[in-house]
Amino acid sequence: MRLRLAVLQPGGTGLGVTRELARGVEADLLLLPENWLAPRPIPLSEYLEASTALASMVGAPVLAGSQYVIAEGEAQSLGVIAFPDGSYEIVCGKAFPSASIGERGRISPTPLGRPFEVSGIAFACIVCVDIYYPEISRYMALRGAEVIVNPASIPWNRVWSWRAVLSARAAENIIYTIGVNKTGTAYPDGRVTGGHSAVYAPDGEPLASLGPHPGVLHATIDTGARRVVLERRRFLDDARALEARGLYNWGALHNRTI
Repeated sequence: MRLRLAVLQPGGTGLGVTRELARGVEADLLLLPENWLAPRPIPLSEYLEASTALASMVGAPVLAGSQYVIAEGEAQSLGVIAFPDGSYEIVCGKAFPSASIGERGRISPTPLGRPFEVSGIAFACIVCVDIYYPEISRYMALRGAEVIVNPASIPWNRVWSWRAVLSARAAENIIYTIGVNKTGTAYPDGRVTGGHSAVYAPDGEPLASLGPHPGVLHATIDTGARRVVLERRRFLDDARALEARGLYNWGALHNRTI
């Protein structure tokens, strides 16, 4: 099974910026970065309305990255997949807000989510710094995810580390990984997001990437190609065997799922 992706790497925030970048894009699924709509928490209803409006405009599902929102009276980081008919599903949250940039004093931990399907392919959304926790990606892979999408906001001086982690998560879980970043937007400490969104194959090989400038990255997910790697490497089979023997304790992660 094959699915065409379009990774949007905006050079700013806001629905207008993103709509302009998405205009004319043809794909089976569009992917957006973290906090593409606003750098601060906004009402959840505003995020959902913008995400479904974008999906309606492009005529395809949109994995609308993740966004700081106000939900249930607190600031959270949530991710949604929106469909052209106006429907949506919340599919991920940031389990471990970043300590290094002070998120833990402002953003409440939220559920991880679970794998979801688009055109028969199982995706998982892991928000920004959560990709640095290998247990989360392994948890999703053991529960059927074939593709992990990482909507992120990575500064230019950390891009090298981020892309190395994306490659490792792909290879160790025999899964596609997709890093979606913004570019040219400022952190509170003055650092600037560095772009370089990328797609990695299930053997960890880079398939496609962008540089530091705004743009759209096109790639195709092929589950047949993944099966070839699965037949050669048994990392997931071995992990399932360890889990069955009780040597992996996934309880803490499971309790965080939606």
